[in-house]
Amino acid sequence: MPNKTVSEAVKYATHRSTLVFAGKVVGFEYRKGIPNQYLESLRKVLGKDLEYETKVVEFEVERWWKGKSTTEVFLTTAETKNADGTASHSGCDYHFKEGETYLVYAYGKGNELRTDMCTRTSPLSKTEDLKILGKGTKPVEKKDEPTD
Repeated sequence: MPNKTVSEAVKYATHRSTLVFAGKVVGFEYRKGIPNQYLESLRKVLGKDLEYETKVVEFEVERWWKGKSTTEVFLTTAETKNADGTASHSGCDYHFKEGETYLVYAYGKGNELRTDMCTRTSPLSKTEDLKILGKGTKPVEKKDEPTD
């Protein structure tokens, strides 16, 4: 965004995001049933079913600025593991490292929340956005439902 101040850029990114949170990457897993835009287009062109699993990143949330205020978040990526042994990914995908903490600007909904290199997502230690966002709020622990 040319000619934008950091403050304007952060406000714009927050407005466009579904979730804004700081969280530590605690794991990765592959899940079936999460659509991948490229593979779904390829499926239509080829006219055949393609089986794949989508890579998901698990975060342990430390602070919230926008969104659901829970202690964990799962973000989907564009990376897939395909049934034929191949894989696919996107150059726009954000490449998270396990054990690192990030300020995440995520978009989407349900099991299709994601982020990418074109958002303000970055390692928490390298962002100046916290000066604009402020302290945020701590996540709410999920209470176990009483069982009968």
